[in-house]
Amino acid sequence: MSAIRDKIFCPMSPEQEEGYTLVCAERILQYNGFFLLVIIGIQLYNLIYTFAYTGGKLNTVPSRVYAIFYTVMLLISATGLILKKYLEKNLPERAACTVRLQVFYGFLLMVWGACVTVYDQRVSDSISVYLIISLTVAMLVYFTPIQAVVVYGFFLIVLYLMLPVFRKLPAKNYGNNVNMTVMTLMSVFICAYRYASDRKHYLDQQIIVEQNRRLSDIAAHDSLTRLKNRRFFDEKINGLYQQCAETGAAMTVMILL
Repeated sequence: MSAIRDKIFCPMSPEQEEGYTLVCAERILQYNGFFLLVIIGIQLYNLIYTFAYTGGKLNTVPSRVYAIFYTVMLLISATGLILKKYLEKNLPERAACTVRLQVFYGFLLMVWGACVTVYDQRVSDSISVYLIISLTVAMLVYFTPIQAVVVYGFFLIVLYLMLPVFRKLPAKNYGNNVNMTVMTLMSVFICAYRYASDRKHYLDQQIIVEQNRRLSDIAAHDSLTRLKNRRFFDEKINGLYQQCAETGAAMTVMILL
């Protein structure tokens, strides 16, 4: 049992956890800006379509409700873009904050998808909005396995209970319940697999970095005296000379035979 737990969670030292969190934060800030822009573009399109469909009047309750949904997600995503600029300037100090904010945004996105899906039941029994969003979040957001189980389990229960609320006519929920359950299991599996593979990849990279550092150290030192050797001199002399020239510092070279 312990071996399975270690394989999934890949325990790290505090220093390794800090380095891994920084890597995750850098990846989030590098790629998630595009994701936020896509979400903003979709919400703008939905708003324009809603206004065009109602002649710019939003004269029905559903049109106003959907307009609120789209506006809320548009504002949340725009806020994410603004925070992205701030977080980029404050790494590595804000690395942990960056990861937490992405998890929070993923949770809000799933709340939004669940609300839209439940409200859609007035005219359709489709749950495609929630299924698409839950799968997208699983592939992009850094949920831990425990977070994934809690979040996806919570929304599965909520949708079980809320899907029939807005339906005007009774309908069989078996198909939707099966689809939601399967998607929940898939999403949790994706989150757990990404979490374990990313952490293992980071640990493997750290081992390679440490081995390279040791090899470089061995190559640059005399094995008996541990003094810097000729290889170190050849590799570093130009850089050291340039540094001394720029700072005006004196440079002394001593060769012992």
